[in-house]
Amino acid sequence: MIQGLIQSYDVYEDLLAKSQKGIEFYHKLEKNINSLLERTRGFCKIQQEERQQVLARLKPKGERERERERERERDASCPSQA
Repeated sequence: MIQGLIQSYDVYEDLLAKSQKGIEFYHKLEKNINSLLERTRGFCKIQQEERQQVLARLKPKGERERERERERERDASCPSQA
């Protein structure tokens, strides 16, 4: 009986150690994913800005002015994204 209790305690200690390693793994994974998310957001923002610049150069002058006015109206009416 005593041997069973000792063995149960050893299994419990092993489980605690492995659980702690799992928690550390997921904390590190979360940090890496958040970093990747921020880099991806930055990349997408740059791509969107470049796309808008190219499209603006390709549009006729009058259309460009109307597009800028629409963007100003949209920016004024929409709250910024977090």
